[in-house]
Amino acid sequence: MVELKHSIELRPLIIGTVFTLASYIILSSAQQGGLNGILVFLLGGVLVGLLISSKTENNNNIENLLVNGLIFGLITGILSIIVLLIQMIVVGIGYQIDNTIIVSILILLVYDLVAAIAGVIIGNYTRDEFIRSID
Repeated sequence: MVELKHSIELRPLIIGTVFTLASYIILSSAQQGGLNGILVFLLGGVLVGLLISSKTENNNNIENLLVNGLIFGLITGILSIIVLLIQMIVVGIGYQIDNTIIVSILILLVYDLVAAIAGVIIGNYTRDEFIRSID
């Protein structure tokens, strides 16, 4: 039987989520969403990846990074969609929230997930290379 052990680190996830949501809210209130919003998720993922400690071998490390990136992406993606829907209601275009917007929201969630996972992997390997260069 194959036993998968993943260590989900809460502190990096919390710090990354706070950073990403704060940056996302600032950019969306300044009407700089879109591509800048995806860059915020990428930078948040890099921050999480820098903070995650890799105590396992390389194959398990990649699985660990994917799991942490997926959890980070889901949490921040869902929270950012909630913020987006609240902003739509506050602005007065809440009447547009119906079945047609669901596809766009799911596409946005996938973009956020991919950016978060890529950021976590980039951040972790950047930290590893930096530590190796010091030694």
